[in-house]
Amino acid sequence: QTARAVEHAKARAAAKDQSHLQQLQEEGRGRERSLEKLREAMAREPLRTDELSSAMEQAREADVDPALLAEAEKLFDNIVQRERAALALVQALGSGMIKALREAIVQAQGAGLVAGDFPDASGRGLLEKALEMVSEETAAARQSLEKAG
Repeated sequence: QTARAVEHAKARAAAKDQSHLQQLQEEGRGRERSLEKLREAMAREPLRTDELSSAMEQAREADVDPALLAEAEKLFDNIVQRERAALALVQALGSGMIKALREAIVQAQGAGLVAGDFPDASGRGLLEKALEMVSEETAAARQSLEKAG
């Protein structure tokens, strides 16, 4: 009976080890899937905040390399800054206020926006339109001053 109990204990231990091994393998596959999804989201052009955010959350849960996750977070923050700057440009363009336009232009340039970013149907970017509007308004103001003087 003792030998039988020992054999039974060995079989249970082996089954437990096998189960643990399978669990580790599944976790490894999950980590690899999360890593692949994160890399794909980071490589997408243009980057999409919703996809990148989801991939980052899965990567955190899967305990993916912290350095890669930090890089993804930096990209995400950059996207958010660019979108906020674009929104500020849209609002300033809508208001037509020169001071608001200038502030929005500075914010957009600080966020790395360039002339062709966030184009309209004609292909003109928000920053390009804002710079053009400021230039036109400045020229009109100068012309009014010259007429008055």
